[in-house]
Amino acid sequence: MFQGTLLFSQAIIDRLILARYSDAEDKLQLAYLIMTEMRNWMYLTNIICEKGYLEIARRHSAHPILTEIEQISAQTGITYDEETQQHIDGLKKAQKTFEKREYHQLFRGQLTEDIPPPIRHWLVENKKLSAIDRNV
Repeated sequence: MFQGTLLFSQAIIDRLILARYSDAEDKLQLAYLIMTEMRNWMYLTNIICEKGYLEIARRHSAHPILTEIEQISAQTGITYDEETQQHIDGLKKAQKTFEKREYHQLFRGQLTEDIPPPIRHWLVENKKLSAIDRNV
């Protein structure tokens, strides 16, 4: 499981900080396989959410990803913890923003307000993200 969680964390860095979408996708694929084999539905859902953000960052719809999450929930009967539910809700909001073509509210596939504060601060400090209207 450790390898899967590490790959997931590295994929977030690849997407949000480095904008290396192909590297992020490769890491998410491996993490997905690991968590599927372990049947860790909670963490698998977080990985799938990250895949959704990656799709939006590439200017593709995350609708199929959200459908996959719904299917996992229906098939497993899982009740998500607060953190995972926040990931799901954040992806749903990002998808709605994408569908409205309000791209200025998104940063590399994610609503700026939903980027974790430490990462958001780093992005602002390193001039990757403007502090204006970014809740920093």
